[in-house]
Amino acid sequence: MITDAQLMFSDSQVITGTGNLASTNVIDLGKARDLERAYGQLRFVSEVTVSLAGGTSIAVQLQQSTVAAMTSPDVIYTGPTVALASAVAGAKLVDTNIPTPSPLAAKQFLNVNYVLVGTFTGTGAVWTGFVLNDEGGELRLGQVGF
Repeated sequence: MITDAQLMFSDSQVITGTGNLASTNVIDLGKARDLERAYGQLRFVSEVTVSLAGGTSIAVQLQQSTVAAMTSPDVIYTGPTVALASAVAGAKLVDTNIPTPSPLAAKQFLNVNYVLVGTFTGTGAVWTGFVLNDEGGELRLGQVGF
């Protein structure tokens, strides 16, 4: 899996609590950008690094906003709901091509929202970010225009 620190939302982020939990990192695209140019070249991946405990299920949402504080974000992708029994170390919560354009206007900032059902005890963790597609591609990180 090829990635970059600036393309990570969570790096072994502890999953605790209930309801909505924001990723520890926000990605600043520099200006409002449509993710379509990266389609097929980047994948959106979320993987359990330490088995989750205490809750019932978890789902991963990719969000965008006009401000880094992620106030009033738009949800541009929601992954499947994963039951706690399946949220063990090494399990993928999401592994998909970067989401295709939504009908929403592109915005500058991206983050992840973890939708937690039940109360997670904080003994589990996840990694979430964009990775280079296994099949390679011509996208160079930092390429002008992306």
